[in-house]
Amino acid sequence: LIGDGFFGYSRKYLTTFGFSHADAESHLDYYRDAFGHSFDQAPGPGRQGDMPVALKAHERDTNTTVFYSMKASQELTDLGLRGLAKTKRVPSWVFSLDRDLKLAFLRGYLDADGTVDPQGRIRFASVNPELLEDMRYLAMSIGLRPTRIWHSDLKSDFGTGKAYEHRLYGFGCTTPKRNAQLG
Repeated sequence: LIGDGFFGYSRKYLTTFGFSHADAESHLDYYRDAFGHSFDQAPGPGRQGDMPVALKAHERDTNTTVFYSMKASQELTDLGLRGLAKTKRVPSWVFSLDRDLKLAFLRGYLDADGTVDPQGRIRFASVNPELLEDMRYLAMSIGLRPTRIWHSDLKSDFGTGKAYEHRLYGFGCTTPKRNAQLG
């Protein structure tokens, strides 16, 4: 959610959350299952009994997975896991987590907005320098050695034919031995 996630509204109610991804990424099933089992939804029409069922992932298109739940959307918002690409931050409570959970949080962000080269060097990127600064401090808190944040000014047309200028920020973790702890 912090990397490629989004929230949506139906009428005036926050009802949808999801994430963008490339076609058939190897980690998709893991995240779809994790979201589905982290939240319950009330049984729908035609279901027997009052037992909640796991929240179901819906593939909106080949690059987007969504979940429909006002309750789950609100809970994620309350946890501070909501915002726009340029406004998202690492919630303060993440910094007080056990080391293993900090690793998992960073790994999730790596899956969304990071790359690992064949030598094991990591690069995180975002249009949000404050979010990257948060991630950088989180990386330091578990013993990674991140570089300073850098930026590149880019021009893209995103297939529309209209030029769009934006600034991309990034930092690296260049010690493969230490980076291996992310899995």
